[in-house]
Amino acid sequence: MNAAVLALVIARPSTAYEVGRRFVEQYSSLFASSQRNVYTALERLEAQRLIERFAVVPPAAEPGAVARVHLRATAAGARAYRAWLASPLEGGAPYGRQMDPGVPRRDVLIRLQAVRDDDHAAIGAILNAYEQVLLRELRQPGAEESSLVTALLADERALAVQGQLQWVAMARERLLLAAAREEGGAEGSRRAAA
Repeated sequence: MNAAVLALVIARPSTAYEVGRRFVEQYSSLFASSQRNVYTALERLEAQRLIERFAVVPPAAEPGAVARVHLRATAAGARAYRAWLASPLEGGAPYGRQMDPGVPRRDVLIRLQAVRDDDHAAIGAILNAYEQVLLRELRQPGAEESSLVTALLADERALAVQGQLQWVAMARERLLLAAAREEGGAEGSRRAAA
């Protein structure tokens, strides 16, 4: 949760209240957290010197307006954020004989929510890491299929992993299309400027 909160501060320095509101909007499907949990995460990030407070003074033309305390990431915070994006996915290690498939998937979704749409390298790295976790899962030796239920569970797990691999392939295609559109737009802008 701390990394997701840090990503919001990096994306747009703002008040603690605003960070909490954006967290609920952006991550409510991935975290069962309240605004209070966000404030606690902000306190931890500040104690670790990953974020800092600064005052935003309103224009003098606004009578009675007072300075508001905003939060922004420090250089150490920006480094910690990039390190988190590049770190191994949580839950990628085997869980017993097999991984818990929900854990790396959730971690991937949190990281994707945290990156900017135009950070194609980070998005590609997240997809590559997830694909490796999924491929390792497919290569796990199957359990002895001593019963019908065991065989059905093994089939369900394999199909779920295959479905996630299809999603990775589709996400990569969208990423390539977005990169091509941006490159085409940049090329068109260069031609127009010349």
